[in-house]
Amino acid sequence: MKIFLIASLLISTNLVFGAGISKVIVVYKPDKTVSVIHPLKEAQHAGESINQFLQRIYSESVAGTDLEGLPYDIMNKSGLPDRNNRDAWEGEQGEGVTTNTVKAAQINKQKRREELIKKRMKKNNRDKAEAELISEGKIEEE
Repeated sequence: MKIFLIASLLISTNLVFGAGISKVIVVYKPDKTVSVIHPLKEAQHAGESINQFLQRIYSESVAGTDLEGLPYDIMNKSGLPDRNNRDAWEGEQGEGVTTNTVKAAQINKQKRREELIKKRMKKNNRDKAEAELISEGKIEEE
């Protein structure tokens, strides 16, 4: 019974989310941040080569958006950094995608700050919670 349930879950998950491919399209913005397009294999037309498919998906995805006309690369998913610091990803065409460690540290510090304030807010209002955490040395004053 457990095997059937697991198999059913895997099948239904695949139907809902679709099967991906090993390639992604990375669009490079002027501020060095990136947008990543993850094409679904199911969107590939019969007889369409992988390169034709990726070019079509890119064109359809960026048409009429602020990404239109920006440089991009097609790369393997495995070339992307760890998603834990996705908001700190940066890159340039031909150079790939990296994690800006300074930006990642700032983002993580802010997330930690907000988590601590949110926990404390269960008892107090936000301003009071923030003031208490600052006075306890758990967060820095901004």
